[in-house]
Amino acid sequence: MVSSQIHPIQTISQKYLSKLGISNEVIVPNFENLNKLLQLHVQMIAFGNFNSYLGLNVDLNLDIITEKLLIQGREGYCIEHALLSKAALAELGYEAFNVLCRVYYKAQPTEPPFKTHLVTMVKLNGDLYLYDPGFGGMTPSHVLSVDAKGLTQNTLNEAFRIIPVQDSNLAITAVFDMKYILQVNVLGQWEHIYGFDAELIAPASDIKISNWYVSTSPSSGFTQNLMITIVQPNKRFNLNNNVLNIHELGVGSSKRVIKNIDEFKQVLVSIFKLNLDPCMVDEAFEKVLLK
Repeated sequence: MVSSQIHPIQTISQKYLSKLGISNEVIVPNFENLNKLLQLHVQMIAFGNFNSYLGLNVDLNLDIITEKLLIQGREGYCIEHALLSKAALAELGYEAFNVLCRVYYKAQPTEPPFKTHLVTMVKLNGDLYLYDPGFGGMTPSHVLSVDAKGLTQNTLNEAFRIIPVQDSNLAITAVFDMKYILQVNVLGQWEHIYGFDAELIAPASDIKISNWYVSTSPSSGFTQNLMITIVQPNKRFNLNNNVLNIHELGVGSSKRVIKNIDEFKQVLVSIFKLNLDPCMVDEAFEKVLLK
């Protein structure tokens, strides 16, 4: 006899909490829970770009992103992570919105870079916070206060700070419509990551254009290189093509070249927790070896 029981449809936030391993907890919208969500997010959902690297479409439909990252066990890049985060946090009672950023990491441009990075901002009790699980190798593992301008904000990994754009050494011509710069402390030196205007809500049309450029342009690093990242307390795992880099706070860095497909598959599953189509993995590894 076929059961007539109807199973309730899960919301995005329910799927999100389930993926993070806290589906049985009541999440009151406060700072402590916001920080907890981000810490779990960067540990459980990998950053990565298999689709754009293989010339496949990166669909921004929220149902597709939810299925990809939360159900299928796939990776995603910043735009996918930010759209998912905003939707889940809004359902959980947070005031959340998306902001587009200009990336300055390891660069000193004289012209404004394209707005290629998307983050989530959260307003909570009158304060503004940066919730960004999607900047790959330098993803902040804590929620950062936008209002704590210039102050060092420690995380389980590196220290970060947010400074007014005029306090950076970036060319004034390169920071058009930016108000703040996120910096990370690496080996005692503050390095620029990206700039943003914390209250300039990104319209859907601008996000679509950014996604189109990032996922299709020959000038985009996301079409030319495979990048997978996951963050653990005190440790970052970054896969750049077939080179696995491990950065451990207070210990140092190590590098390992992945030489065969079996090792490649093992790393994707055991370290990055990915569930990928075997044909996709084979195709990506073949492309990586051609570099």
